[in-house]
Amino acid sequence: MSAKRLYSELILTYFELLNEVVTLLDHHHYIAIKYIENNSTWLELRVEKDCIKVSKLKCEIGSSWNSLICTEEKYFKDAKFGSFHDITILKEQFENEVKEKTQMFIEEIKCINLMIVESKFFKRIFYYSAKVL
Repeated sequence: MSAKRLYSELILTYFELLNEVVTLLDHHHYIAIKYIENNSTWLELRVEKDCIKVSKLKCEIGSSWNSLICTEEKYFKDAKFGSFHDITILKEQFENEVKEKTQMFIEEIKCINLMIVESKFFKRIFYYSAKVL
């Protein structure tokens, strides 16, 4: 697989994950997103009232875990913090930023090549972004 294709798929996957997280924030107070690039790093989001506390975690969940998103804090009780811990952001600001950047990304890709947005990956991003708009 070429580096260009690999990074393109990573970007699409992260947009999909972030939009899925926005839909989950109303139903879960804890969400961890797997860093795709390595096996043991997660981005932790803990909702506290109208804020989200964001931390980087180092944790091996195990080979049986096959999802890039986890909503159960119990799996991370022994995790070590990475390079940042408890950075606070307003929940509304996070949601708006994900929506805005996703829309900007889609519009930019449409300008480059309208056919690309018909791909399977883009259809998933459209699905999640439509749910959060």
